[in-house]
Amino acid sequence: MHKRIFGIDSMRYLAAIAVIFIHCFPAQGTLKTIIDQLARFAVPFFFVTSGYLLSLKLVKEDTWDSYLPYLKRILILYFGWNLVYAFDFDPQVIMDRGFFDSFYSRISNFFVYSGYEAILFFGFSYHLWFFVSLAGAVFAFMFFKLKSLNLFLLFSALLYAFGVISYSYRFTPLGHIASEWIGTFNPRNFLAYSALPFGLGIWIGVKKIKLRPVVALGIWALGIALHFAEILFLHTYSNDILVDAVFSTFIMGVGAFLFAISGNQLIENKTLSTLGMLSLGIYGCHLLFKNKLVFIKELFDPSIWNYLYPILVVILSTLLTMGMKKIRFLKELV
Repeated sequence: MHKRIFGIDSMRYLAAIAVIFIHCFPAQGTLKTIIDQLARFAVPFFFVTSGYLLSLKLVKEDTWDSYLPYLKRILILYFGWNLVYAFDFDPQVIMDRGFFDSFYSRISNFFVYSGYEAILFFGFSYHLWFFVSLAGAVFAFMFFKLKSLNLFLLFSALLYAFGVISYSYRFTPLGHIASEWIGTFNPRNFLAYSALPFGLGIWIGVKKIKLRPVVALGIWALGIALHFAEILFLHTYSNDILVDAVFSTFIMGVGAFLFAISGNQLIENKTLSTLGMLSLGIYGCHLLFKNKLVFIKELFDPSIWNYLYPILVVILSTLLTMGMKKIRFLKELV
């Protein structure tokens, strides 16, 4: 069992908050774009972290059996949270139709109307794509292993580039051609955005990379600058610039991770670290609250609600995860 790294846990909580702001920050326009895109470091950070933690086990024993517990854990999270969201329907529907009829209707409508992408890659809630994509990255690396890490990085870099060009850059001339190959499919649901940061996490772990905090922050800042430069470039082609990833997005995630392991006392905060241990549960449950707080929206000025709403989701998701951790059959989900 490897020694717990408090900086990683602290950054996990900050990354979970960032994801909540991506999904639950209700403002529009420039402010929405800035908050949304600044928070995009979170998902590649989670992928880098996953690869790094797996590497600590692989340097001791890199066999097929080394990967199976990791895959099992990811699949439990995916199917467990899908089961939770299968029961996440409007209380008014239950009052009108009864519980069993409401559940049957939700299940049947999902398989009839959702389409193959939802059925295969994220299920009853769109944010669960993360677990499928992570499982895919782990499974793919099983065929490369540490001995072919450089080849895996090359493979994943090409895949990442294709994913960015065919989706985020789909309004550009080159992107338009590539996007015709994949149609409406979002490449994030497969390996496009997970394999590269995951592989880099393994590389950082194997090479025992550890930078000074100021250097790690510099990499993070460089990633942010390049990311926003790409966003401004894409804005010349389309106003639809709330994208999942561009070419430089993974640099933000790598920079955030390198800062997390840099030993800086600011990030190695015990309170944040303790909360960070709940990050998977917070990520899993936060969309349960997304539409449940609308009934109090009218009580607040919109300028206040823009910030209060995601903060309330953070608090409620944290409290729910704390409660789930104390229940034996639910703690596997957190």
